[in-house]
Amino acid sequence: MVRNLNELREMFPITKRYIYLNHAGYSPPPKPVLEAVKEHLDKLQREIFDLSVIESVREEVAKFIGATRDEVALIPNTTLGLNIIANALPVKRGDNIVISDMEFPSNVLPWLSLQRKGVEIRYAKSVNGLLHVDAYGR
Repeated sequence: MVRNLNELREMFPITKRYIYLNHAGYSPPPKPVLEAVKEHLDKLQREIFDLSVIESVREEVAKFIGATRDEVALIPNTTLGLNIIANALPVKRGDNIVISDMEFPSNVLPWLSLQRKGVEIRYAKSVNGLLHVDAYGR
């Protein structure tokens, strides 16, 4: 557990040379994350990757959402998932898609790209940082 600002700064060696402001899309990892990634990569070098783990996760997710394992795909991040969905939708000129005005930028781009097909993008407006379901309209 970090007890003070100096301990926190020690976790990010980049702060010795730069003023660093976090950016959720790309950032230098703190030391504990870097150590965990190195440990994971070392383990991958020593062991054969167990595909049964992936199948087990797919099975659990399927059970949780009421689907079959074959309907579940594991992908590395939300942005890729939204790109897959946006490009798989059978949209046509005149359709509209409603997204939140608080979305992370990389999660908006897949939807905006559908404008080239004549799809209208609408924004559900937040109020004081909150988004009520009524903002999406009917």
